[in-house]
Amino acid sequence: MSRKVFLDAFFNQFLSFLGELKEMYPEDPDFSGFQTAITLIRNTNPMLAVNYIKSEVVDPFQDKIVARDESFFMDQDYTQKNADMNVIYKLKEYVKGMSPASKEVVWQYIELLMKLTLKVLEN
Repeated sequence: MSRKVFLDAFFNQFLSFLGELKEMYPEDPDFSGFQTAITLIRNTNPMLAVNYIKSEVVDPFQDKIVARDESFFMDQDYTQKNADMNVIYKLKEYVKGMSPASKEVVWQYIELLMKLTLKVLEN
């Protein structure tokens, strides 16, 4: 498959993930802002998002993501990272109170986004 197919899938899944979070936490205005930012990046410089996810999420945390290790959320201080880590920081706040089923959905999205990131970069 071509890079464009994987890139489209990456953004479609990222936006779907943010949409589900927005539905779960409608009182939190940040998820709408994250959707707008991702859409803007998709339309202007899509590889920026992919490269960022690779360097800031996949490279340092791939083992924790594959193992579904909750310390990925709980033990990291994302406030010290670039402001672009706000989505993960928000998840850190909410994961504590999520049901096991909701946590499973979050892990599925994160794992899928990781795999799509790697596919985009290998093509």
